[in-house]
Amino acid sequence: MSNTEIKSNRQVPWYRLIALGLVATLASFSWGTEPDFRNLPLTDLDGKPVKISDYKGKALFINLFTTWCGPCKAEMGSIENARKQLEAEGMVFLMISEEDGCKLKEFTQKHRGYKMKYLSTPRKLRSLGINEIPMSYVIDRDGDLIYQRAGAAEWDQGKEFRKLQKAAE
Repeated sequence: MSNTEIKSNRQVPWYRLIALGLVATLASFSWGTEPDFRNLPLTDLDGKPVKISDYKGKALFINLFTTWCGPCKAEMGSIENARKQLEAEGMVFLMISEEDGCKLKEFTQKHRGYKMKYLSTPRKLRSLGINEIPMSYVIDRDGDLIYQRAGAAEWDQGKEFRKLQKAAE
């Protein structure tokens, strides 16, 4: 047998194979990173193209959601309340969905009290590395991500509201 050959009759225990599979799966997730919003194709409710760079110099609250998602809808009242308090300070509230503009228009007709900016992307949220919705990002005026949160939150109070205020400064 040559020095480069290794002969072994031992089998790898099943629990090690499972552990290796779990590690490989976890390594495929992008922990702590946001999607590349700069290159994300977006349209407004009228079908006009929108770029995140259109909001350069503004603080951004970006919420990835779907109209059928219960937790997404549950947090919208608090997002609207935060918008009312911080929009005058230059914060822009963007609600981005993978659903088409017609579906979003229908949703906004039913929820007229919510004045956030609704945008549609043809990209599936999973292709952006989003595995849970709602998913929210707070970006300061310099374009730096200062906070992200998976799951619903009360955006008009507590820690989440303070993060929004900090971004709007």
